[in-house]
Amino acid sequence: MINRVTLLHPLYKIFLFFLQLHLYVFHPSLLLLDFIYFFEDFFEGIFCSVRRLIKSENLNEEDTYGSFTFYSLFVLKQRLNIESGSTICDLGSGKGKICLFFSLLNQNKCIGLEKNTYYNTVHRFLMTLFFQGKRIKIIEADFLKTTLPDCQILFVPTTCMSQDSILSLCDIINELPGTPVIISSSSPLPLEQYKVYQKIRLTQSWGLSWVYVQIAA
Repeated sequence: MINRVTLLHPLYKIFLFFLQLHLYVFHPSLLLLDFIYFFEDFFEGIFCSVRRLIKSENLNEEDTYGSFTFYSLFVLKQRLNIESGSTICDLGSGKGKICLFFSLLNQNKCIGLEKNTYYNTVHRFLMTLFFQGKRIKIIEADFLKTTLPDCQILFVPTTCMSQDSILSLCDIINELPGTPVIISSSSPLPLEQYKVYQKIRLTQSWGLSWVYVQIAA
């Protein structure tokens, strides 16, 4: 499921840096954000590895952390012509990369749903650091066990979701009053009332992945 490019992780990080260099030049806040994420990921990785050794913990595949790169989000913003008036909802928002990108660069109202308290703490810290508290709302909840907020753009983390979880999420989406544009990585959602509008090969934190954009049929 995870691209083999992760075996060359340091080189891939260098590749991402140069790929996103033009974004860093015109949007220095993204460079600062990526530096913070880099160091936070490094120390969190050490801490989690030691904790799993001590407690013999196994990582649940559905809790694997991964994220879109800023470059990929920029491509999506341009290709889908995402307007500043759109509300964006990120399911499994993690440390806030999607919300912070669209809030900072596009002035979108963003809603992040995340059940991990630590990830939400990082997200809140960065939201405060970059003065984005008025545009970003964080909901600490399992998105499979809560009512989804109304939005125009919905990011879905299908890469590590089980088939049962995907089907449960489809049931929840079917109950939404509207039909948001759905953006997912690795696979589209099996929703009868939706069609695949675009399929794009984009960079993710773990490697290259197909990204699916679905719209109401």
